[in-house]
This record gives sequence, C-alpha cells and structure tokens, in this order.
Amino acid sequence: DTSQPVELGNDSPSQQQIAQNSIVSSVVDTTMVVVQQQQQQQHTATVISTMQETINVTTTATTNGKIIKKHDKAS
Repeated sequence: DTSQPVELGNDSPSQQQIAQNSIVSSVVDTTMVVVQQQQQQQHTATVISTMQETINVTTTATTNGKIIKKHDKAS
C-alpha cells in the first residue's frame, strides 16, 4: 500500500476534511496577521499625520505670537 502513489480520491472523507480544514486555518491565520499589520501601519500613519498637524498649528501660533509681539513693540 505505501509503495502506491496516494491520490486525493483514495483518501477517506474524514482525511480529506482534515486536510481542507488545516489548509483553511493556515490561510486564515496568515490573512489575520497581514490584516493586523496593515491596521497597525494605518494607525501609525494616522498618528504621524496628526502629530504633523499639531506641529504645524503650534508653529503657526508661535509665529503669529512673535509677529503680534513685534507689532506691539513697534507701535
């Protein structure tokens, strides 16, 4: 028996089911990991862009403050 090549059709239904389940579960595991990585990257990008906006606003406020102070001194 072992010397004969085993075809899928020769497997019992339960063996086929086990094989299919193991393939599906490994695909699902891999997919979940990829999805989680993408979500983390998106989250990181969002945090970075939010920080950039905060920096821009802070810079603008500081610049405006300096301009106003200069005007005050000049007047």
